[in-house]
Amino acid sequence: MARKLDFVRDPITRLIVRTSLPMLLGTMVSMAVMVANVFFMGNVSAEAIYIRSLYTPLAFLTIAIAEGFAISSQVMIARFKGAQNDVAIRKCVTHFVTLVLVAMLILVITIYISAPLIANFFGLQADVKAMFMSFLRVMFLTNILVTFTVVLFAMLRGYGHVKQAVILSVGYALLNVSLVFLFSVYWHQALLSIVYANAISSLCAGVAAYFLLFKQKIVQLRFAHLREMKSTLAMVGRVGIPVSLSYLVLFISTFLFAKIAVPFGEAAVTGFKVAWNIQVFIIVPALAIGGAIGIIMNHNIGAGKPFLPRVFTTFKTGVLLTCLFYLVFSFVMLFFNETLARWMLAEYAEAVPYAVDYLNIVAPTYMLMGAILMTTSVLEQINRGFMALWMNAAYFATIIVVSWVLTAQLGLLSYFYWTTFFANIAGVSGVIFVFVFLRRSYGKVTQVDQAV
Repeated sequence: MARKLDFVRDPITRLIVRTSLPMLLGTMVSMAVMVANVFFMGNVSAEAIYIRSLYTPLAFLTIAIAEGFAISSQVMIARFKGAQNDVAIRKCVTHFVTLVLVAMLILVITIYISAPLIANFFGLQADVKAMFMSFLRVMFLTNILVTFTVVLFAMLRGYGHVKQAVILSVGYALLNVSLVFLFSVYWHQALLSIVYANAISSLCAGVAAYFLLFKQKIVQLRFAHLREMKSTLAMVGRVGIPVSLSYLVLFISTFLFAKIAVPFGEAAVTGFKVAWNIQVFIIVPALAIGGAIGIIMNHNIGAGKPFLPRVFTTFKTGVLLTCLFYLVFSFVMLFFNETLARWMLAEYAEAVPYAVDYLNIVAPTYMLMGAILMTTSVLEQINRGFMALWMNAAYFATIIVVSWVLTAQLGLLSYFYWTTFFANIAGVSGVIFVFVFLRRSYGKVTQVDQAV
C-alpha cells in the first residue's frame, strides 16, 4: 500500500507531482466527457441542440457558485487539517452543506421565476419557448445535486484524499457520459438525456464522497454548528466570492472575444472559437497544478509558524515545474496546431487559417500563460482571491480594449492575436509581484524547510 502523503514534511517537488497528476487526470477526463456529450447530443433534434446551446452561458451561474464554495471549503479544510483540528473540520462541513443548499435554492427559485423573461430575451418562438423554459427549470433543479457533488469532492481534496477525490471524479464523468449516450441514442430522451444523466451520476458520486467523509468521522451535521459560521462566511467572502466573480469575468471575456472576430466573417469567428477551445484544453493543467499547490500551501499554513517557509518554497517550485511543463506544450502546439485545427474543422476548411494563425502567434507564450494561470489559481486558494480577480480582470480587459481598437482601426484580425501574445508577456509582471509578495510573507528559511 502506498504511503499516505504528509503535506507538511514530504519533499515539495514530490508532493506537487503526486498531488497535481491525479487532479490533472480527473480534469482532462471531465473535459473529454463534455466533448463526448456534445457529440452524443448531436443525435437529438435541431431544436434540442439549439436550446442546449442557449443554456450553456447560463450554466456559468451554477459553475460560479459551485467553484466558489468548492475552493472555499477546500482551503478551509486543508488549513484545519494542517492544524490537526478535526472538530473545526466537522463544523466547516456542516456550514458548507447549509450554505450550498441555501444558495442553490435561491438560484433555482430565481431561475424558475425569471425563465419567461430569459426566453423573451432570446426571442424564442412559442413552440421552442415552452421547451426551453421547462429544460431550464429542471436543469437548474438538477444542478443542486451537481453542486453538492463538486463541493464534496473539494472537501476530500482539502482533507488530503486527493486520489480518492479524483477516482470519484473520473467515475462520475464516465458514468455521466455513458448515461447521456444511453438516454440520447438508445432511449431517445432528447434534452432530458442530460438531466437524467446529471441527476443519476451526481447522486451516485455524491453519496460515495459523503460516505468517505463520514468514514473519516468528519461529517457530523448538527444545527448547533450553525451558530459558529462567522469564520466560514468570512472565508467565502475572501475566497469564494472572488472565485465566482473570476468565472463570470472569464465568461464575459470569452463572449467579447468572439465579438471582436465578428466583423471579419463567420469563418473568422468559427476559427477563433476552435482555437480558443484548443487553448482551453492546454490551460487546464495550469489550474490543476495551481489547485495542487494551493492544497500543499494551505496544509502548511494551517500547521503553524514553523512550517510557513514551505509555503513560499512550494510556490517557487510550482512556478518552475509549470514553466517546464508548458515549454514542452508550446513546442508540441507549434508543430501540430495545423493538423489539430484541420481535424476539428474538417467540414469548414475556410476557418482553418484563422485557427492556425491564432495558435502560431500565441502558442510560443503558453509557458508564460501557464505560469500566470497557475499563480492566479494559487492566489484564490490562499485568501488572496481579490488580488487574483484584479489580475484576471486587468489581463482580459487589456486584451479586449486594445484588440477592439486595433482591429477596428487597422482592419486585421491578427492584431487581436498579437495583443494576446504581448498580454501574456506583460502578465509575467503579475507572477513576479506575487513571487516577491510570498517571499516577504513566508520566505524566511528555518530548519523545518524541507529539501526540494
